[in-house]
Amino acid sequence: MTATTPLSDPNRDTSSTATDSTATASTATASTAGPAAELAQLRADMAQLKDTLASLLGRPANAPARTPLPPMIITEPVTEPIGPVAHAPNPSVTDRRSLLRRAGIGVAGAVAGGAALALTDQLPAAAANGDAVTCGQVRTASASTDLRYTGPAIGSWHQFAVQDAASNLTLFPSAIAGLSSGDTTHGLLGQTTVDNGFGVVGLGIGTDTVGGFFSVGSGGKSNLRLNTSGPRPHTRNSNGTYATGDIVADQYDDLWLCVAAGSTGATATWRKIGGPATAGQLHLHTAPKRIYDSRPGNAPIGGVKAPLASGATRTIDGNVYIGPPAPQNPIAVPLTATAVLVNATIVNTSASGFLALFDGTIAWPGTSSFNWFQPGSVIGGTTVVKVSNAKIRAYCSTGSNTDFLLDIIGWYE
Repeated sequence: MTATTPLSDPNRDTSSTATDSTATASTATASTAGPAAELAQLRADMAQLKDTLASLLGRPANAPARTPLPPMIITEPVTEPIGPVAHAPNPSVTDRRSLLRRAGIGVAGAVAGGAALALTDQLPAAAANGDAVTCGQVRTASASTDLRYTGPAIGSWHQFAVQDAASNLTLFPSAIAGLSSGDTTHGLLGQTTVDNGFGVVGLGIGTDTVGGFFSVGSGGKSNLRLNTSGPRPHTRNSNGTYATGDIVADQYDDLWLCVAAGSTGATATWRKIGGPATAGQLHLHTAPKRIYDSRPGNAPIGGVKAPLASGATRTIDGNVYIGPPAPQNPIAVPLTATAVLVNATIVNTSASGFLALFDGTIAWPGTSSFNWFQPGSVIGGTTVVKVSNAKIRAYCSTGSNTDFLLDIIGWYE
C-alpha cells in the first residue's frame, strides 16, 4: 500500500483549473525525466506562480521586487488517504502539485487580505476598525483611534515616533515625535480647515508648564518664522472675531499684536510690534555718552574743534569708543541703530538762530531742532534723530554760528 495525494480536491477553487491543467501537463512530462528535470519543472512552476501573484498585485511581472519573499511555511496539515489507488501518479510530482496549489491558494488569500507586503510599495501605516496597525497599507476607520502606552516610564525616548532614518531622538521625550532627515522636509505638520480651529495646539497645564517651545541649534537660522501676507489687520473685517493676543504679519512685513478683542479687525485694537518703517526698541546706556563737543580742548578729542559756521553742515560719527572708564557698552551708537535719543547743548551763540539735527546721509531737510533768540545763549534739549551707519548731521542757520555738544542717551534697534 502506498500513501498518495489524490489529484482531485473537492475544496479546490475551480478558477484554478487552467493552472492545474498546465501543471498536470508539465508534471506528466517531468515524471519520466528524473530528479533534475523534476527540479527544473518545479522552478518553472514557481516562476509562473510569481507572475500570477504580480498580476494580482497590479505590478509588471518583470518588475524588481522591493523585498525578497520570506521562506514559505505551510501550516495546514496535508491529509492523504491510505489505501490502494489505481494508476497513482508519481508521489514526488503529486506532492509538488499539491504544494503549488496550496501556495497559490494561500497567496491569493493573502493578497485579498492585504498581507502581501513584500512586493508592494511602501504606503502609510493604518488599520481598519479593531485591527492592529499595518505598515505599508491604507485603512479607513469610522471611530477614533486611541493609542495608549502602558509600559514603564520612558526617560529619554518617545511613545510614538515617526522618522525617515535611524536616529536617537533623545531630546524632549514626547508622546509623539517626528523626525525629517532628508526624505521629507518637515518634522511635523498640523492643518485645519475649520473656522476658529488651530493647526497646532500646545497646552501646558500646571504651575510650572509651558504651552510651546521653539528651539534651534547654535548654527540654526531662527527659532520661529511668521509668514507675511494679506492686508493690515485693521482692514480684515471678514475673518471673524479677533482675540487679545492674536498676532498678524501683513504683506507689508509689519507685525501686529491685538491688545483688545473686536468682532472685526477694524473694531479690535492693534499695536505694531515691528516692521521696516519702525525704529525698533529703545536701548538705554547706563549713563549718557558724549560723542561730540565743538569747543577746543574738551573731550572727546575727535571731530572738528570749532564753532559751526552760518549755513554750514557738520557730520558727527556716533560709532566711537567712549571711555575711560569702560562702561557696559563702550560704543555710543551701533552701526545697526535706526535712530538715537540725543541730548544737545548749544553754547556761545553769535546771534539768534537755530540748530538742526538729522540723518547723517542726507542734506538739510529744512527743519530746526533747537532755537535761540539772542547772542551768548545757552540752551539744551532732547530729541530723536534718525541715523544711518551711526552718523548724525548738524546744520546752523544763516546769520549765526554756535558751539554745540551731543550726548547719546540711547539708541533704537
